[in-house]
Amino acid sequence: MFQLPLKKRVVSPAGDEECGAVDGGPLHSVYLGFRMAMASRPGPTPTWHRATSPWPWRTGVIINIIGSAGEKFPPAYIAGATGNASLMAFTRALGRASSADGIRVVAINPAGTETDRHIMLLRDQAQRQLGDPERWRELDKKLPFGRAAHPSEIAYAAAFLASPRSGYTSGTVLTIDGGG
Repeated sequence: MFQLPLKKRVVSPAGDEECGAVDGGPLHSVYLGFRMAMASRPGPTPTWHRATSPWPWRTGVIINIIGSAGEKFPPAYIAGATGNASLMAFTRALGRASSADGIRVVAINPAGTETDRHIMLLRDQAQRQLGDPERWRELDKKLPFGRAAHPSEIAYAAAFLASPRSGYTSGTVLTIDGGG
């Protein structure tokens, strides 16, 4: 398992092996990123790591943008769906523990969103299925509302989750899939 040279243990006083023995992969990357963020911030180790540290915490929000495959389990995307489901569980567990320190942890599971990657994939699919990459929008017609989500729709949800108007939200995964 990859180890970062941190001066303090951040998440588990028992060691990294207690994070679920995740070797490499996206979940371990999130875990390591969280450890680095917590280690680099000022102040002592969070109370959910070391219950004896009386310290004033500045509030914060961690938003994981994951993907809906962790809920829908597409057979052609088993590895990705498994990773997404793990990130959802990570968000929920960390969101429960981090509230004692004023940190909220939430996630968004967007379905198909009209990003450059989405368009590239649909152009390839349109070329194969329809013989013309410019007909890619026809493939979105089968989605709810006949289109993919706009990136701004995901961004507005993230802005709300990060705002004080959602101040009691933690350990929650919001799915934005148009009802599909």
